[in-house]
Amino acid sequence: KIGKTFKLHGLTLRSESSTYLQSLLRESDSSEVNEALSRIIDVLSNLNLPSPVVDKTSLESAVSECNDDVQPETSDKIFNVIDVFDAPRYKYNYERKKMLLDTSPKSLFGRATDKTRLIKDRYWLT
Repeated sequence: KIGKTFKLHGLTLRSESSTYLQSLLRESDSSEVNEALSRIIDVLSNLNLPSPVVDKTSLESAVSECNDDVQPETSDKIFNVIDVFDAPRYKYNYERKKMLLDTSPKSLFGRATDKTRLIKDRYWLT
C-alpha cells in the first residue's frame, strides 16, 4: 500500500526507506496511515529532491518535519496578529506576467511612487 501511494505521486521508495516507513506506521489504522502518507508526500514534493527515488535520509527529514507541523487541535485562534514589516510584499512584473517578491526597503509611510505603482499593478492584474 505504501509503495502504491508513492508511485501514484511519481515517487519510488528504496528498500531501507520502505522498511523505515513500515516500522513507523505499523501501529496505526488505515485512515491514520493514509493521512500520514499524504502529509509525508506533500513535504517530499516541497523538497527539491534530485531524483524521484526517495532515500532514507530524505524520508527521515520529511517525517521529522511532519512531526514538527503537528499542532494540538484545542488551540483555536480567532485572531492572528501579523507584524506589517515581517509580511512579504509582492509587485507585479508584466513582462513575466507573475507576482515577484518586492525587495525594496519597507517604511511606515509610503513614497509618492507607491500609489502609482499600486494603480499600475491593479491595472495589469485585471
